[in-house]
Amino acid sequence: MNIEKALNATCRACGYLASLFVVMTLIAVLINIVDRIFGSYTAGTNEFASYCVGAAGALGLAYCFGEGKHIRMTLLLNRTQGVLRKAIEVTSLLIAAGISSFMSFYLVKMVVVSALLDDRSTGSDEILLWIPQAPMAFGFLVLSLSLIHALLRELMPAGHTGEQAPYP
Repeated sequence: MNIEKALNATCRACGYLASLFVVMTLIAVLINIVDRIFGSYTAGTNEFASYCVGAAGALGLAYCFGEGKHIRMTLLLNRTQGVLRKAIEVTSLLIAAGISSFMSFYLVKMVVVSALLDDRSTGSDEILLWIPQAPMAFGFLVLSLSLIHALLRELMPAGHTGEQAPYP
C-alpha cells in the first residue's frame, strides 16, 4: 500500500469517527433532555457532549480535506490560471499546512502533558483529559499530513505524481 492510499484510507476513517462522535453528541443531548423531563440528572453528559463536538470537528476537518470537500478560494482560483494560480495554490497550502502543523504539535503536546500529569476534568465526570483530547489531536495530525502531502504534490512536476489523489 502506498502512502497516498494509506492517507486516503486514514482520512476516510476520520470521517467515520467524526460521524460516530456526532451520533454520540446527539445521544448525550437526548439523555440531557430526558433527564430534564423526568427531573433526574446524569452526571457528565454536558462535558461528554462537548468532548464529542471537539472530536467530530477535528476529525471532520481531516476527512473533508481528504475528500476534496474543504472550503477553497474557488472564486479567486477560477479567475486565475498558469503560474499565478499555482502560486496561489502553493501559498494557501503552505499557510494551511503551517497553521495545522502548529496546532497539531501543541495538541499532541497537550495530550502527552495531560497523560503525564494525570490531569482530570474539573466537571462532574472527572475523566482523564487525555482521553477526549486524543481524537482532536489525531484529527489535526491527519489534516496536517494531508495538507503537507497536497503541498508536495502541488510542487512536483506534472506527470511525476503517480496516482491521482482526491484533492482538487
